[in-house]
Amino acid sequence: MAEMRRPQRPAAARSSGGGARRPVPQRKTSPWYMWVGLVGSPIVLIMIVLSLRGGNAEKVEATKPKVVDENRQVIALEKRIGAFQAGVRDAVKLVQSEDPSAKKKVDELKAQIDGWIDEWDGIFEKLEDPEGNLPPEYKKYRQTRAKVNQLRLDLLKISGL
Repeated sequence: MAEMRRPQRPAAARSSGGGARRPVPQRKTSPWYMWVGLVGSPIVLIMIVLSLRGGNAEKVEATKPKVVDENRQVIALEKRIGAFQAGVRDAVKLVQSEDPSAKKKVDELKAQIDGWIDEWDGIFEKLEDPEGNLPPEYKKYRQTRAKVNQLRLDLLKISGL
């Protein structure tokens, strides 16, 4: 039987890596506007969606009525009483030492206390009955108001009315 052999190629063709192979065709490049469309359009779409959501949230907050927690207001007002007491003590010392800034200090403190009283009355005015009395469960708050009234009275006394 005759041996079947592959035909021998010339040496130049063997060393070049195979002259019988065809080169791989280059891929067709996509036009630049296609890339802009594929990459740019989702980015623009996301930005539009986010801007619409953000603008809508502002409108919702503007139309949503703000809930005022009166318990927190009362607690905040009660915390300010200590500062008023310290302020009255300082004002008394200034008046006794005949400091020229005493009158200004007394007037500022009196204005702060008057503002406090207005806020306090605004909260508890709704709870009073027609005669001006608070329900029994709110009687303790009258004591807090009495402390502030006493501080205001002390300020009026040291300022010479």
